[in-house]
Amino acid sequence: MPRPSAASTRQRLLAAAAALFAARGYRGASVRAICARAGIANLAAIAYYYRDKERLFAAVAALPARRLAASIAEFSDPGLPLSAALVRLYRAMLAPLAAGSVEAAAMGAIARCLGEGRRLPRRAMSDVQRHRRAVEALVSRQVPGIGKASCALAADALIALAMQQIARRYHPCRERRQPAVRDVEPLAQRLAGYAAAIIAYERRSCRASRSAALSHPRNRDR
Repeated sequence: MPRPSAASTRQRLLAAAAALFAARGYRGASVRAICARAGIANLAAIAYYYRDKERLFAAVAALPARRLAASIAEFSDPGLPLSAALVRLYRAMLAPLAAGSVEAAAMGAIARCLGEGRRLPRRAMSDVQRHRRAVEALVSRQVPGIGKASCALAADALIALAMQQIARRYHPCRERRQPAVRDVEPLAQRLAGYAAAIIAYERRSCRASRSAALSHPRNRDR
């Protein structure tokens, strides 16, 4: 029987780690459990291929983080109508679910990691922050005059809509992989509708704030 190649072993470890980090969190996914899921008896395999569990987690997190950063151009064009921009945003974020890929589990690992308050590795965090800033810019263009704090809160809400869908597939009590989403388009359309409602709310809030400020006696006298 031929021995598996180094590339194959690395990929098996990466896939096993992504699934377990998503299902159990960083602390709950032991080196022993990752190797067992990958079908590798030698516990030193992680040290050999990734040096340690921390760097293995970094490799897992880098997969979806790179995708998020690369997808910015798809939804950030200022000339795009809001509905089209939002659908593109969610289409890109949910794309890994369609194939039930390692990247989908890695997205689940990121969602679990952020939910537990754990910091992402530096490179992955940089890509995730670039993506978040692009979402903030989208909100800012659609809601003129929105404050920095409100813009950040709205951007977080938009991103959370997709991350919740991804995290649901990797519930800690349900490690068995869920069926792949055959078509992300209906889900992307639905989330875009929810996101549009959040942006509409922020617009109304901004208008109400400006109206209240203009109607203040001190401002009327100017």
